[in-house]
Amino acid sequence: MNTNVRLRDRTGFDKLGMRLLYGMFYPFFHCKADVPPEIQAHDDPIVFVCNHYEIFGPLALMTSLKARFRVWSNEQLIDAGDEVDKLVDGAVVMAPVFSKRVMEKLLHRVSPLVEWVFAKLKAIPVSRTESAKMLHTMRKSVAAMEMGESLVIFPEKGEPHYALGSVSPFYPGFAMVGEFAARRFKMPVSFCPIHIDKYGRKLRFGEIVKYMPGNMKEEAQRVSDCLYDQMVSLACAAGYPPVPAIETGEEQCLTKNTEE
Repeated sequence: MNTNVRLRDRTGFDKLGMRLLYGMFYPFFHCKADVPPEIQAHDDPIVFVCNHYEIFGPLALMTSLKARFRVWSNEQLIDAGDEVDKLVDGAVVMAPVFSKRVMEKLLHRVSPLVEWVFAKLKAIPVSRTESAKMLHTMRKSVAAMEMGESLVIFPEKGEPHYALGSVSPFYPGFAMVGEFAARRFKMPVSFCPIHIDKYGRKLRFGEIVKYMPGNMKEEAQRVSDCLYDQMVSLACAAGYPPVPAIETGEEQCLTKNTEE
């Protein structure tokens, strides 16, 4: 896949306003991305799975991954005005110099801009509460891949907050997109984990995981587990402290790796 697409040719950045926003965000969110040769040589779209890191993760991907891709987004965020209150706590975590009251006022003022950005990026809406809407998400995702665009998905469970550098457990259902895409393309679909390291300002890529169509529930769980394990290893190698796994209470890694 082409990982050196010029800005105006990337999804959503054909508009001058989006390129101006990119220039504003670049100094604060850009990370070095050493794309592995396996990814560069890959001919077909890839489903990239990333840690969210509150608001840092999505903006880091937008300013650092030089490829054509579409992002999955909570459908309520696309209609930001209805979801702003739920963004406040996460925004305060990332910008603790602001009070919750100040951040709430700020987010309400910028919510129309957020909606505009999601519209320009052609974000694919995802519902976490209505499974009936999942088919719509899958169809839009496969249509994007047919047009040569990769997908970017943030599958972490962010309760109460997304892990800051480490990796929260995944919702495994995201990997079902592999089943729908594999049926359309008549071939296995490639997933790849990316760990977003804020303090090291780096995107670390894991190894490709192939989704093999068949038993959708079991295969989606297998792919999700494999990607999660890789992400945990990447986070630990970068020196991030462990976070408890929600289901088991087990820690992701026991020691901090300082060799890198």
